[in-house]
Amino acid sequence: MLRAQQAAEEAARLRQQTKEQRRQAEQQQAQLRKQLQEQLNAITQTRETARGLIMSIPDVLFDTAKYTLRSTARERLEHFPQ
Repeated sequence: MLRAQQAAEEAARLRQQTKEQRRQAEQQQAQLRKQLQEQLNAITQTRETARGLIMSIPDVLFDTAKYTLRSTARERLEHFPQ
């Protein structure tokens, strides 16, 4: 009986520990997401939506019927954090 009680207590302790770790991970993820958005806002307009973080880069353009970026677009993209 004592072993079963100890096992149950250990299982409860591990569940609590797991919940705390999950909560900490979620907080860290939210903090990193906020930091990323702040960094990106310094460069271009961003907004948070239900689908995720949306970046607006209106001056990053391609020439008509080309796959290469315009030189101004390359310069703009060079300022993005890596």
